[in-house]
Amino acid sequence: MTTPAVSDGFCSSRVPEEIWREIFRTCADSRIGPATFNPLEAPVLLTHICSQWRLIAHDEEHLWTSLRVRYPSPGLDNWRLQHLCDWLQRAKRKEVRLHLEQDYANGLQGASALFQLDIPGERFMPWVTRSVKNLTSLVLIEIPQEELVSLPDDSFPVLERLVLPTKYWEHGRIWAFSDAPALRRAALEPQIADPGFMPLPWHQLTHFLEFWETEKRTWECIEQMSCIRYLAMISPRVGKSWRWPDERLAVESLEYLTVNLWDYDDNPGFQAEGIEFIRHFVFPRLKSLRLVLQHELNLNRNADWDLIEEFVDTVLQHKGLEYFSLSCANMAGIDRMLEAIPEIKTLDIHLRNQNPKDLGALFGALTIVDDGPFQQRPLPQLREVVLDLSTRNLCRKHWFNTSELACSEMVTLTLRNFLTSRLTAAEGEGESFKIVFYGTDATLIKSYIAMVDDLVKAGLQLEANLLPYDKEDHECNCSRWWMYRDPELKEWPEVLEMARVPPF
Repeated sequence: MTTPAVSDGFCSSRVPEEIWREIFRTCADSRIGPATFNPLEAPVLLTHICSQWRLIAHDEEHLWTSLRVRYPSPGLDNWRLQHLCDWLQRAKRKEVRLHLEQDYANGLQGASALFQLDIPGERFMPWVTRSVKNLTSLVLIEIPQEELVSLPDDSFPVLERLVLPTKYWEHGRIWAFSDAPALRRAALEPQIADPGFMPLPWHQLTHFLEFWETEKRTWECIEQMSCIRYLAMISPRVGKSWRWPDERLAVESLEYLTVNLWDYDDNPGFQAEGIEFIRHFVFPRLKSLRLVLQHELNLNRNADWDLIEEFVDTVLQHKGLEYFSLSCANMAGIDRMLEAIPEIKTLDIHLRNQNPKDLGALFGALTIVDDGPFQQRPLPQLREVVLDLSTRNLCRKHWFNTSELACSEMVTLTLRNFLTSRLTAAEGEGESFKIVFYGTDATLIKSYIAMVDDLVKAGLQLEANLLPYDKEDHECNCSRWWMYRDPELKEWPEVLEMARVPPF
């Protein structure tokens, strides 16, 4: 909402105060994401028009229930902090969503000073926990660690969602969230300095992202997760003094599982740790599985074949699996992987370092063939394909012409054959078929859209999404791009901040 300044006389006459209040509430409800201090946007803009609007806006609690503040280099921070305190106080009894971010591009030197209030000896986060008892969503990025260490375990009585990316913890444990009775969703950076740095109420969490622990710690935490529905984790490190129990742990409530194997640099191919993890847990209600692999998925390599055989046997037990996602660098032998997921309806693929050969193998493996004696109908229930066209090379610089890659003869032919066969089969069953493109390069996405323009006119459903690529923020952070594609995370938008923060 942008409105030119007008006189006090115009604001105070003609329109009753109740009407202005309703307009202001509608303005706040139409926002996408938290509000900011930007004077050209509501609600701050509303306080700059006239005295009556300022009074109404300050008194309208609904306008001040969300705030995102990113602190730049030191300078205006004392002013910002005072305005932040005033902002939160205006929310009164309404539920509050707060996002605080230290600009990591400028480093953390002097960060503690940014959170000092004018009151001697007072810090900001303790002030928040005492003054804002209705905080339901909290995102803290690169804040001073000592802000949380001193907080008691009853600091957040109504907090429902927590996003706390931090790399190393050096100031002791955080007890502030161990007794948060309303906490249901938590996203934490993997901790390698102290695995037990932050006790959480595991038994009540429904969504959690992400681990980087030993097998023992992983087993103990998941064992307590009696309500967990969504789990995204880095596969646990191999411990030296602990072995997986002989029994398999049943996680009855889990529906969505992401296993990220990105960090195993010394173990190329299909990592054994991922198979080991899946082998020791049972997920009776699992309907979504995502694997994020570090290196190539070369299913033709003998060293990988035994693991793939075991993976296929394990995944086949999940009869209700509807969504499967795979992120890797090589698609040789993808048809073997499809044996593990015969009933899925959505296939989500991210090909890092993509090339025409890999794309051709993927589209060819998914194409329905019904030509005389030769019949092939892979994934008969498939109704949607999601393709993330972001490549690892694009994280750093363009090492190839993406338009030429997309429009290569092999890619064009195999993609069109695949979509035509799927569209024909879906129409014959009274269904529809959809393809979704994601990517960080607009030119690349446009070239793919151009390939299927006529198929869209014939009934193909198409969706395209340009990811928020930023070279400084996303450098080497491909392992988290899946967050933008995850349909479940659309209901948890705060967690997308984890995809923006530089990894580890």
